[in-house]
Amino acid sequence: MSKGLLSEERFAALTVLLETEQKRLKAAIPEMEASVEAAADKAADLQRFIERARQVTRLTEPTPEIVHEFIDKIVVSQPVKVEGKRHQRVDIHYNTIGL
Repeated sequence: MSKGLLSEERFAALTVLLETEQKRLKAAIPEMEASVEAAADKAADLQRFIERARQVTRLTEPTPEIVHEFIDKIVVSQPVKVEGKRHQRVDIHYNTIGL
């Protein structure tokens, strides 16, 4: 082996490692792109929700139109008694941003 040069065996081994890493990275690209797209969609949904909220910030009471605009569904759980008091969970699922 000459000073500063790789042997053919070492070069071949490094080439195989590089090609393997390149294939792994290429295979990961679609998943990464999907993740970026999902994050962008979530950000766009949140921005739409904020814009809708700004339109109705001075309402004195919710109208049916506003409820339909902002709320996807309301889930009311069975009541339970804890230390003699009635507790009931109410989950409000908002359009575009979720629970």
